[in-house]
Amino acid sequence: MKSYIIKIVLFLLLVISVFLSNIIYEKYQVYINSKISNIAPLALKKYYYKYRPKNNDFPHLKIIIPNEGYDELKKNRISALINENGKSLLTKSIRKYVDSKLIYKGKVCDAKIRLKGLMKGHWQDPIKWSFKVKLKEGRIFGLKKFGIMNPVQRGCINEWIFHKFNYELNNKYLKYEFIELSINDMFLGNYVLEEAFDTSKDSLKNEDVILKFNLDDYFNKLRFDSLPKCIEKYDYLHIPECLYEKIEIVSYGNPDSLEFNFAANLLSDFRFGKLKTHQVFDIKKLANYLSVTTLMGNQHPFYLHNVRILFNSKTKLLEIIPYDLERYHLLSNKEAYEEFLPWKKSRFMNKFLKQIMSDSVFNKEYIKVLYNIVNSNLIELFFEKHRKEVSTIKKKLSSNCVDLEIKLEDAMLINKIFIKNNLFSK
Repeated sequence: MKSYIIKIVLFLLLVISVFLSNIIYEKYQVYINSKISNIAPLALKKYYYKYRPKNNDFPHLKIIIPNEGYDELKKNRISALINENGKSLLTKSIRKYVDSKLIYKGKVCDAKIRLKGLMKGHWQDPIKWSFKVKLKEGRIFGLKKFGIMNPVQRGCINEWIFHKFNYELNNKYLKYEFIELSINDMFLGNYVLEEAFDTSKDSLKNEDVILKFNLDDYFNKLRFDSLPKCIEKYDYLHIPECLYEKIEIVSYGNPDSLEFNFAANLLSDFRFGKLKTHQVFDIKKLANYLSVTTLMGNQHPFYLHNVRILFNSKTKLLEIIPYDLERYHLLSNKEAYEEFLPWKKSRFMNKFLKQIMSDSVFNKEYIKVLYNIVNSNLIELFFEKHRKEVSTIKKKLSSNCVDLEIKLEDAMLINKIFIKNNLFSK
């Protein structure tokens, strides 16, 4: 009788253990899988990706890369990962394009493809990498150039919400679509497709010039520890002020065009303090954009390597294109409060954002926009409008992503209350 009871107890313990294990895995699967990924033999990972079942939840894109090209990408990845100084950066010299073919809905397009992403999170995994794609002919998803990434690199659904919310405020936006991806005979599961900055009239219409700061030399020197002595410590996000005015401004369009020269001179005059924010930027759109990043608790889109600036040929003003939120932060956290509130003018703020905030005309517009947002139901109405779509996407992403401790919707509402109490309570 005692033996029978022991067996029953052991069986119940087994059932409970299996049940609890499933709950734990469901909640922390991304973390668990990442740890397994680090220790799993590469041959096992290849087997898994080769025979992994397709979900067919998102549009399926297949990329064929010849062995020679794939070997080149692997070599680029290893070069980026292995450095004597431990700084793993995918710099321009090792971002080599290789020939490929893309297959989507039965349509085959010739293309070039390379690794994407400055930091190793994009290509640290032995198999699941981020890519930049340029079509030689035709379009896919209406695009000629785009990036494809593990959704985790953009906060899963957070970046999608970031773009949608900016669109609601009449800011420019990039096409941002969830897909499923296969590379050769490996099914890699959920990816996100992000429109590349291009002047070939995709969703950025009727514009000729998109500017950026050329940081290739900076990151290459950073990779090999050959930066000037004015750099006291490594911080890839905050370009030192001693280099800020020396960074070249380049264009995605025609560098010889009159529009580029006008736009580049406009940005240069701002950078050197000759012109103020309201004389250079469309301050209504800039205030909208900065208000969004404030509510989401991050200045990451304003770090120079993420800044992309569109020249509006009609208004003759510059507009910053929303890009790379990275992740959200709760402003109630003291560190986040110090780092991510523009009006704090903290030591964490880079020179570019300091210059933007130094203009009283712009500040007045920014505070007005932020006040209107936090004293309205705009956030609540936005999420109500997109609730079904958000829920569907999150369900489809469940095998690759798990929610953080708090959802972006809840974080924005908490930040909204915090801003009201700390900035507008007096």
